[in-house]
Amino acid sequence: MKNLVSAFFSSVLILSLSTQTSANIYIPISLFKKANKSQFVKAQALKTEEFNVSTIQLLEEGFVPIKSQKFNGRDSSKGYDYIVNELEKRADSLGAQIVLFSNNQSTESIGYYSFLTSAPHNPQNQGENNGNGFGSVNTSNNINGALTQSAPVYQPQKEYTVSYFYRFESVTGVYPIDLSDSDKSRTGYLEGVKAKVISKKSPAFGEILEDDIILKMNDIVVRDVSHFVDISNYLKKETVKFEILRKGQKMTKEISIT
Repeated sequence: MKNLVSAFFSSVLILSLSTQTSANIYIPISLFKKANKSQFVKAQALKTEEFNVSTIQLLEEGFVPIKSQKFNGRDSSKGYDYIVNELEKRADSLGAQIVLFSNNQSTESIGYYSFLTSAPHNPQNQGENNGNGFGSVNTSNNINGALTQSAPVYQPQKEYTVSYFYRFESVTGVYPIDLSDSDKSRTGYLEGVKAKVISKKSPAFGEILEDDIILKMNDIVVRDVSHFVDISNYLKKETVKFEILRKGQKMTKEISIT
């Protein structure tokens, strides 16, 4: 993370010198959130407005996303720090060092609350006041002659895109991501990983290309990034056979680990 930290402070310096300069960086939450982080939490949360760009940056620094998901955090009195801490705890439980998240998507849901009011004396008026349109107040009689009413309550929510990253020294030089729903739909493959960063001067450089979909390694089906890491950790000095999908064409590539 030395490069990450250096890049952050360099960006802060540049931004302070020129208001016309913009930097596309991710910022460690710990630098501007309250200092209430548990001493037992080791993972670090990083917020970004450019999720894909930041993912590539972390891949280039030797991290891989072992789990990606959507996280729905309802705006509540617990606040933003609570959500950040929850993400960091989840990262710890997965053995991840970094949790990258973006909160640029917001949603709204509608809940209802109920309350009692006195029943009107004229039943005809009650029928006239009940509406079926959106936002109307629904009523029903109870045994005490009162009305149970319900009214809509808007509950703003934010949907966070989240990935948990694990430090990984790839012996092949390949740093992949999981297949997206679009990849699975387009190719028809539900398992595999997509190569995004291939280290220069690594065994795979020039053989495996960016966006190649890795289906198998040494005839073992690669399910996801976590499985890719497990398979890679058992590779020794040997020839590794990749079965890949490149622009719709299935092919085999071999690399030598020395």
